[in-house]
Amino acid sequence: MSMSKLSACVIVLTTLVAISFFLDNPSFAKRGPDLSFTTVAIDPTAPSDGNKTTLLAVIVNQGDQTAWFFRVSAVLDGTPVHSETVTSLHPSASKAFSAQWTATSGQHELCWVADPDNDILEINETNNQKCISFVVTPKAYEVTVFIAGLPAIYSTSIYVDGANVGVIAGGESRSFSFAWGTAHRIHIDQYVSGAPQERFYAPSNLRTFQSSGSDTFQYQRQFYLTVSTNPVTVATVPGEGWYTEGQQVTLTPPAVEGYTFSYWTFDGANLQTQSLAVTMNSPHRVVANYAMLPPPPSPSVDVRLILVGAVILVPVVVWWVIKKERED
Repeated sequence: MSMSKLSACVIVLTTLVAISFFLDNPSFAKRGPDLSFTTVAIDPTAPSDGNKTTLLAVIVNQGDQTAWFFRVSAVLDGTPVHSETVTSLHPSASKAFSAQWTATSGQHELCWVADPDNDILEINETNNQKCISFVVTPKAYEVTVFIAGLPAIYSTSIYVDGANVGVIAGGESRSFSFAWGTAHRIHIDQYVSGAPQERFYAPSNLRTFQSSGSDTFQYQRQFYLTVSTNPVTVATVPGEGWYTEGQQVTLTPPAVEGYTFSYWTFDGANLQTQSLAVTMNSPHRVVANYAMLPPPPSPSVDVRLILVGAVILVPVVVWWVIKKERED
């Protein structure tokens, strides 16, 4: 092979190697700016509905040439919400951006986009966008309910919009957070059992809330009054039932044919009184005792009247018979 041909082959081979090297290393093959985001964020990081929220981004030029006159945009849920023009960004330089937004509840996606119009010829055109997803919680209001009048050894169930959310002991409180603009119903058990013949009663056991606040569910202690008679089936004395602690009850025995009221038995003690006043400071048992009246005497026949009647009646009959015979 001649020297000229050998030189030509070397030159071609060298050129092919150089082309291959540059193709495998684009940074050597292509020069220019390269815009990329290092930061995309929101502040606060967990906003609630209605919060003023800042959309944040930091861009850097990773290329080796200055990027001149390009736009940077913030896109929220596919809609541009902010746009800003950058005059220049030198190699290795960075720039921060921010935009204000009033948060709305729900799932959101925030994207910051560099050079959305493709005005800059960049080394890498695929890294001009960075996105994050986040959730905005509904704006909430706080509600606290208290349980009063119920001893701490007892508990009541508590319900929100009809759903049982657990139990709460006497003297305790429970707080709830609800979405702004919604109304919710909280109720408790109206009756809670205590010791035998004792219970606790909440006259008002339901509350409706639609804004922040607090309220107290008040229980009243109640005792049972048992009223019976002796004999058992002789009568029904009105007054048996549940009464609030401290309430006064007056019992009066009804009149019963063939019986007379005798006395009361109050918690085992006999009381000689017509009406009985009971203070319900504990469960009580009352018995109205009746005695049977003696039967009325049988009607008697007065023999003297019979004899007198006969004396009067016989002569009259005899006279009538004699008179009848004469007429005949």
